[in-house]
Parts: sequence; C-alpha cells; structure tokens
Amino acid sequence: KIVEQGKFKEKEVTDRLNEPGKLENCSGTRTLTHNIADLKAQIAANLKGVKLVQELIDIYSLKVVQAYMGYIQDNAETAVKDLLKSVVQSLSEKENNEKDKDHAKLHAVDYMDDGTKICLCVEINGKERKAKFDFTGTSEQVWYNWNAPRSISYSAIIYCLRAMIPHEIPLNQGCMRPIEVILPPGSILDPHKDAAVVGGNVLTSQRLVDVILRAFGV
Repeated sequence: KIVEQGKFKEKEVTDRLNEPGKLENCSGTRTLTHNIADLKAQIAANLKGVKLVQELIDIYSLKVVQAYMGYIQDNAETAVKDLLKSVVQSLSEKENNEKDKDHAKLHAVDYMDDGTKICLCVEINGKERKAKFDFTGTSEQVWYNWNAPRSISYSAIIYCLRAMIPHEIPLNQGCMRPIEVILPPGSILDPHKDAAVVGGNVLTSQRLVDVILRAFGV
C-alpha cells in the first residue's frame, strides 16, 4: 500500500524506490522527486474521480449511474464489433473470397532498433464479431529497459480500435469485451517482474501501435 488511512506513505515508498541501490553495480531511482510527484498526482486524479462519481450518484442515484456506466460500455462493445465485422466484409470483397466470408486473418511484423521483433496475428470472426490478437513469435524480453508490461499491449490495442472506429466513443473497458489477447510469457510484451520496463511506456508502445495499424492496413 502506498496510501493507508488517508495518508501517503512517503518514507516506505522512498525506501522501496532506493532499494535496488543496495545491490552491487545497481542504483536506486535517479528522480525521486519526480517519482513521488507522479504517484501523488495519480492518487489525486483517482480521488477527484471518486468525488465526481459521488456527485453524480447524489444527483441521479446509484442505480441510474450504474445503468449508464453499463450503457456506455455496451455502446463501446457494439462499436468495436461493428468495426471487426466491417473489416472482414471489406477483406472478403477485396480478395473476392466466396468460401469464407466470416473470417479474416491479419498479420504484421515490425522491429525495435536493435532487431527485437514484435509479431501480431489478428484472427477475426465476423459472424461472432470477435477478434484474437496473438503476439506469439514476439522476441524474448531484453536486458535494457524497453520491455513492456502487459497493460501496455492492452492500451495500444484499445487506442488503435478507437482510432479506427468512425465515430467518437468514450474510453472504457467495453471496447475490449470482444477482444482476446495472447502475449507470450517472458517476451518483450510480457516480461518477468524483474525486467526493466521504463522505456516500454514510450518506445515499445509506439511500435506496438505501428504493428497493430499495419495489420489492419491503416
């Protein structure tokens, strides 16, 4: 816990961030002030969100707010499903495929500067309007810091899906309901817990977006 009984546990967090410096040839955080400020900002953002949701509940009731939360996610799910169906239809017409109009396979590969590979196969079931994003074949985790935690792949997928939907929808988990994601354990996209990951937020995430959009021909 970094917050307990409403108090930010700064000493404990600081000790944890500096802990790697106890190991030979290792150092703790180099930007402690930034780390602490980032964490406090995230906590503040969450508290603000809680306050705003509570205000909505006070005005409209919990039942109504929860209902509309569901509607927003249902709408996002439908939008993604419609996108997937349109992709299958478009490819079927383009390739004049009369045998299998309900399925499509999309492929893309790209590389980091050192040759680390990111592979993607997207299997779309147009009838069920679902898709599987399979990153099998992606290179193993690397020694430097551009390994990407699993959440980054999910963020890249949801970003690309929303970008391809022809109308605006709020960012929410409903977008991912029709999506299955396969990330090979120990790869650059699903590294072990002791792998360095800071660069994955910037470098690898952008390359992931490149690969996904390339697969969809965007």
